[in-house]
Parts: sequence; structure tokens; C-alpha cells
Amino acid sequence: PMNVSKLFESDKKTEVIYKIFEALFTGGSLCQHDQNITPYLNATRSLYKQIVSVYKNSGSERIVIDSKAFQMHSLNSSVTDLFDSNNESN
Repeated sequence: PMNVSKLFESDKKTEVIYKIFEALFTGGSLCQHDQNITPYLNATRSLYKQIVSVYKNSGSERIVIDSKAFQMHSLNSSVTDLFDSNNESN
């Protein structure tokens, strides 16, 4: 499998666009790696454009990002995990 994480500097890995790419490309316990990265880059770009809102500040002429992003690491649930990694299908 292709390891693309080495292509990005560590400060870039905290940005929303990288997190979208990481979720699409590496997926989770149900995802299989692919050797062709182009469809993942295209999907990342498309999702990013739909999620992130920007505008130009009329006073400063600067581009301003007007979106907030949150990353969920886990669920506090006594019932079940979001994706149980011990499932025989994984």
C-alpha cells in the first residue's frame, strides 16, 4: 500500500484539507488502500470546496475563512463503538 503521509509536512497534517484526504484515502478498519491517488485528490478537493466557506474582506482585501471544523476522536458510549475493530468482517 502507498504511504502518502510522508509527502506532507507535519504542520500541514493539522489542516482540514489534509484531514479530509486522510479520511478518504486511509479510511479506517473497513477501507482498503489503492495505488491510484488521483480519485482521492479529486474527491478531497470537491469535498473541501463544499465544506469550507471563504470570503474577501472588503476593507483589507484579504481572503477570510469563515468555517469551523471539528474532529471527533471517539464516542463516549457504553453501548458500542462507532466501528468495532473486533468484528469478524474487519
